[in-house]
Formats: sequence, structure tokens, C-alpha cells
Amino acid sequence: MLTMLKTKGFVLGVILFIIAAGVASADNSVSSFKSQLLYRGNTLYVGGDGPGNYTNIQEAIDDATDGDIIIVYPGIYFEDQVTINKALSIQGAEWATTIIDGSDALLTAEGLIRIIANGDVSFQGFTIRNAGGPSGYGGGDNKLNMGIAASCNSPDITYTITANKIIGTQNPNDDYDWGFYAISGGKENIIFTDNIVTQTGCNNIVIEKTTGSTDICSNLLDAGCWGIDPIYYMTYDGVDITTLQMVRNNTIDVGTGINPGGSSNNKITGIGFSSAYLGCTGFPDSGKYTNIVISRNSINNVKEWRRGIALDNFAWGDGAGGEILNAVIKNNMINGVSTTPTSFGIRLSGLVTNTCLQDNEITNCDMSFWGRIGYYGESTAYPGATQIHFNRFQDNAQGFIWEGATILNAENNWWGNPSGPRHPDNPGGTGDNVSGTVDFTPWLFYYGPETSLPVVNITLPVKGYININVLGFIVLKFKSFTTVAIGKIKVVANATDNQSGIQRVEFYVDDQLKGTDTSAPYNWVWTDRGLFFPYTLKAVAYDYYGNQNADVIKVWKIA
Repeated sequence: MLTMLKTKGFVLGVILFIIAAGVASADNSVSSFKSQLLYRGNTLYVGGDGPGNYTNIQEAIDDATDGDIIIVYPGIYFEDQVTINKALSIQGAEWATTIIDGSDALLTAEGLIRIIANGDVSFQGFTIRNAGGPSGYGGGDNKLNMGIAASCNSPDITYTITANKIIGTQNPNDDYDWGFYAISGGKENIIFTDNIVTQTGCNNIVIEKTTGSTDICSNLLDAGCWGIDPIYYMTYDGVDITTLQMVRNNTIDVGTGINPGGSSNNKITGIGFSSAYLGCTGFPDSGKYTNIVISRNSINNVKEWRRGIALDNFAWGDGAGGEILNAVIKNNMINGVSTTPTSFGIRLSGLVTNTCLQDNEITNCDMSFWGRIGYYGESTAYPGATQIHFNRFQDNAQGFIWEGATILNAENNWWGNPSGPRHPDNPGGTGDNVSGTVDFTPWLFYYGPETSLPVVNITLPVKGYININVLGFIVLKFKSFTTVAIGKIKVVANATDNQSGIQRVEFYVDDQLKGTDTSAPYNWVWTDRGLFFPYTLKAVAYDYYGNQNADVIKVWKIA
């Protein structure tokens, strides 16, 4: 009986472990969204030589029902428009062999691939080329050309678009040629991942006033054949975007296209967010972003008139109607190839509040960072409560530019040289220039992978001595077989780190934190009365990369 109970207990334990593992796996999904759709329907086939296979994709969609899977065999499918209006998974063999060609057709609604389903959709494994569109839009072919357009009026719906190649019209005169467009006012969640978008006449990706969450992840993008922002978000008309807008792990070449830049042409920014967008068109406007994460992107070929990342609040006056709040810009690499104006790494303009810039690398641009007043409507707003730490700013011509009146916290950054930045408050600095009222002290003395731990030693009380406090002024020391402290004793530790430097030293007694010091000489006064009992005294030193090391001694404490 006992054996049976043990066996049942073991089986139950295994079941619980599997369930827990499944939950953990779901929690650690690469996407932040929960897909509602379980594809349990029929499987339909397009192309190939199987009996009953469809010859084009739209016919299969028309015959499908929610939950079906459509498998598309390799081939070129000439279809003016593919409208996905059901909850389906549509899977091409791979983008290199499964091609949807729109033949530049005249359409009544935008999108060679048009996703409008009131249920979850997955679309993957295709090349999208020669998209047509409605007429009456701009120069070139005068069409609203879009490779993929998506919109849903219901929240909690997710469109997953992955592993596709979208090729634009390859005409720089096509003003409205976009690779992917989230149609204005949509409520869907969007996962756009592992795609290639290239040769567009306008933006690769436009997210316009979409209130669902977005995850733009691991795509290969460029500035198109004209040269304009590869990823552009905008909101306006009082629409506040409170859901997570995430742009991560993308590789972006902002150097493509024939756009000469200058004052009369659009500038090119790799990743741009504009709140209260209509403010730049001559009308007062509102519309906020409150949850932006831009991380681990590589933005390359930043030349003259090309930029890395921009958060721009176009609201007029004090900017309150378009506030961009709590953005995180972290672990991005922005690589310039020209220090000529006005290339920059990261710009914040107008009321952009509580932004965290951390662990970014910005090199060989004109400006590494630019914090400035809003652009429109006699703006009086500047970024506020910005935290800029642990970044690499190196070989940028104008350097780090802050135009606000308040002090900007830019401590613990690498400025390209151990001497720190060039600034009137640091006459010996030979690193990148810093302009404005910027708190840049302390700075990092080293940038790169840490190859050693901090070194820390407790120097007082002296090990192997009786340490006696006399009238609170001096400490008498007598050789002893152990370490003894009598009276109130100042505990002193010597800590060094020859790479990033010492950030702080913490003092512990029997693993209870008693004091912290952030500047040398690192010390804490041990005032607790002792009972002539051996206490464990520990000093822990941390460097600016979070590495730590400790020194520990046993101390008999009296009084």
C-alpha cells in the first residue's frame, strides 16, 4: 500500500511539474501577447498537385471557416488582393519560394494582404511584391501601395505576421508605398517579427493611432528607395496609447535611399514616435504614449540628415496634451558614419517625461543625445525627469546636447575617455563634449565587458588586534590572537576597481545591512553595543556593472 501511494505521489508530481513547465513556458514566450486562437479546424491546401487543392489563396480563404489552416505550396500567385476576414493560420512554404504578386492593381481598399478578421490571424512565409492600391495618393503611380495592411475594431485580437519578405514598388517617387500599415484607429494587438522589408517608396512600417499592443521584433529593415523613417508610430485626435508599444531586436539601415536631406526634405529616423501628431501640421492636437520600450535594436549607417531614435511631442504650449511618459530606451546600438549635422543618436523633444536611457552605444554621429524644446505651437515644454546611465557616448562631434534649464541626470556613462567628457566643469576631460546643465559625475572609467571583480579589504578594525576607541577620537591597537573592538568603532574599507569603478560599499554585521557609503574613504560607524561575542563583519563592494566582492572578518565586540 505504501508503495502504491508513493507511486501515485510520484505520478502526480510529474503531472504537476509538466503543468508548471507549461505555464513557465507560456510566461516566457517571446511575445508579450496571449493568442486566443487554437487552430483546430480543417487544413486547406493551395498550389501543389494534390486532389482538390485550390489554385489561389483568396479562394481558399473564402471557403475556410474560423480556426482553419491554409497551407500554400511554393509558387508565384498573381492575386490583386488577398483579404483575410476570418480567424485563420495562413502558411507559405518560405518567403524565398512562395510569392504573392499584386501586379500593381487598382484597388478599392489598401493592402495587397488585407487583414481585417475579427479573430486571431497568423500569416507567415511569403514574399509580398508589386502591391497595388486605391488611386489619388501622391506622386509616382498615384496609388496607396501597401504590402500588408491590418485593422480590427475589437480588442483582444492578435495578428501575427512573421517570416515574410515585403518588397516595395522600388520607385522613390511613390509617396504612399508602405511595407506594413496598421490602419488608423485599429484596436488589434500586432506581432510583426522576423520579416524583411525593403525598397519601399515611403516607410517600411507605420503604426497609426493603433490602441492595441505592438511587438515589432527581429526584423531586417531599411529607409527604402527614397529614404524615410523605417519604423514610425503616431497618435493624434486625443487618442492616448496606454498599451505596451515594443520595438526590439531589429536591424535597421537608415542610410538607404536618394533623399538628400537638408531643410527642404524629410529627415530619416530609424525608430520614431510622434504624439499629438497633427501639431506638426498647423493644428493644436493631443494624444499620448505612456508605455514605450525600445530595446536591443541595431541602427546602422547614420549619416548626414539621418538619425537613430526620436520621441517627439508635437503638442503646443506646455505639451501636456501629448505627453510621452515612462519610455525605456535600452541596449540599442546606433552606429554613425558621419559627424556632419544633423545626425544624432537619440532625441527627446517637448514634454517627454520619466524616460530611461540605459546601456545604449552611440558612436560617430554629430549629436549622441539631443534634449530640446518642443517644435510647434510656441512650445514651452522640455523633457523632464530623464535618467541617462551606463551608456557609451564616443566619437560624436557636437556630442551630448541638453537645452533644458533643469539639471539632467547623466551619471555613470562612458564618454570615450577615462578623463570624462569635455565640459567647463571638467577642464581635464578629453572625451565627448557635453553641453548644458548636465550632472555627469561620476562617469565610467571603462566601457566593455568586466574582466575582474572589485577588490575590497577591511582596514579598520585592524585584523589580529585589540582596537580600543578612546574618547571617540583615536583608536588604540594592541596585538592579539583575534580581532577585538572595544567601544564605538569606525569600520573602514578600502575598495578599488580598475575598470568601471566602485559604485558603493555596504557594511553588514551577521548578514544584516548596517550602512552604505558611495565615496571613498568608505566607512560606517559601528555604534551597537557588543556582548563580547564573535560577530561576522562584512564589507561588500559593488562596481558600476553590478559585480561584487566581499571581505569578511570575525570581531569580538565589547561595549
